[in-house]
Amino acid sequence: ARRMAELVKSLLNYSHLAKEGEQAKTTEVNLNTIIDEVKQDFELLIEEKHAIITCEMLPVINGSHIQLGQLFANIISNSLKFSTASPIVKIRSSIVEKSQIPGAPKNLAVQKYQMITLEDNGIGFDDQYRKTIFSLFKRLHGKQEYSGTGIGLALCKKIVENHKGFICATSALGEGTKLSVYLPEGG
Repeated sequence: ARRMAELVKSLLNYSHLAKEGEQAKTTEVNLNTIIDEVKQDFELLIEEKHAIITCEMLPVINGSHIQLGQLFANIISNSLKFSTASPIVKIRSSIVEKSQIPGAPKNLAVQKYQMITLEDNGIGFDDQYRKTIFSLFKRLHGKQEYSGTGIGLALCKKIVENHKGFICATSALGEGTKLSVYLPEGG
């Protein structure tokens, strides 16, 4: 019953994001503030797992504060959840040209993007699943091993698309995961 309630809540969040789409209220969002808020939200888990989250200076972008908070909360939550040792999460950003984005969809509209990478030392996954992990209900691990609904990364993809961006992942089993979020430079 608890898992079903979690699943319904996640589906409602996804449905809300799909409906809200580009109508979400956008403002200038300092991504450093977002990361600080996420770290506060996960303060107990970070302490329990002896996690280390380092973050370089991140940009201010135009977007939805709530959605971007959900985005980074889901990604950091996964880094904390899918680890066997003390999690280490490194967050950095740089500006890249559209042509430098590997596997970028053709519909990306602007030429420059903020690339925010979140790299961890977690359990990783077989790289053959790097595209399917962003699908609804896609789980690479059993419910008994790791909690969750299989909707978190689909939510992340929807949020990034709402911001006219792109998200991708690279990984290897036992070697951690690197998620790259590309958001339009200047919003």
